[in-house]
Amino acid sequence: MHTDIKDVLKGAMLNHQLVGIYLDPSNLSSCSVGYVDAIDNTKVRLRAISPAGKNTGYEIRLIDELYRVDVDTLYLRKIGFLHKNHDQIFSDIELIQPAENSDVLFSTLKDAKNKRAIVILWTEDKDDSMVGYVESLMPTLFRFYQ
Repeated sequence: MHTDIKDVLKGAMLNHQLVGIYLDPSNLSSCSVGYVDAIDNTKVRLRAISPAGKNTGYEIRLIDELYRVDVDTLYLRKIGFLHKNHDQIFSDIELIQPAENSDVLFSTLKDAKNKRAIVILWTEDKDDSMVGYVESLMPTLFRFYQ
């Protein structure tokens, strides 16, 4: 099993892909995310990324301690997008205050499109969200791009 994990880590390093590494099979909601930038026979080093897309330093883990390694999941793609667009996300873009009795969602998406602001929309599934720039917008339909 650890040979498979090591191969996944090596592949992610070669392809410059984000990975999520899990240490505890009883807590799959907790993982470390980052880019593998060094690996040897027993250890892996990640350039760690926070859930908000910020660089958080380096983590070194023993490969034998890893329970699972994910690559190219929806969650990792979202963190990668936030990391790639970090300067845009954390710059001060002020959206207009929606007019009274207007639709907050439509007003926000319209202004975000015009100002190229990143929007995160949470879906009915409370563990899922969409993140990106608003590409097009109609009263009942919008399209994001990442």
